[in-house]
Amino acid sequence: MNRDNIGDNEGAGRTNQEPVMTAQQLMQTFMQLRKLEWRHQSMEGYKKRDIMVLFSLKRFRAVGESGMKVSDISSRLQVTMPTITEQIKSLISDGVVERTVDVSDRRVVRITLTEKGEKLVSELEAKILEKWSGLIGYLGTEESWHLVELLKKMIYYFNELEGSNESPTDRCGDDKA
Repeated sequence: MNRDNIGDNEGAGRTNQEPVMTAQQLMQTFMQLRKLEWRHQSMEGYKKRDIMVLFSLKRFRAVGESGMKVSDISSRLQVTMPTITEQIKSLISDGVVERTVDVSDRRVVRITLTEKGEKLVSELEAKILEKWSGLIGYLGTEESWHLVELLKKMIYYFNELEGSNESPTDRCGDDKA
């Protein structure tokens, strides 16, 4: 589909079938979006799920915390404890995260980024921002902001539908993500 042809049917021949056709187009478009290669692609040898752990640790530290408990990571990323534990073991063996004892409660173990992990997250962030900047260049700034607002509304709608109190930015960090 040519970018210039997207939206050409706007306003043309509206019928009582329009809501059904629009819903079908939305579903089809989101299925295509889910299939995009970047979603499953690894970066620097790390899978998307590992990258999400690393970014969560960075964001958590940015708000002044000294690492995250495994249970907090599991909850934030909506992954089971055994799964996240195995991921963390792998990241520890790669030297990008480490276990540290909480200074205020020695029974609590926190996961923190190592210096190598900090460097890796910075490199990954630069590559990811470069990809998204390419999209902004393709769409233009105004359309990009419009897309952001529409996606936030969509997230809000589906959260309301499911009875979730989660905001569009709860799982992914702040509005800059």
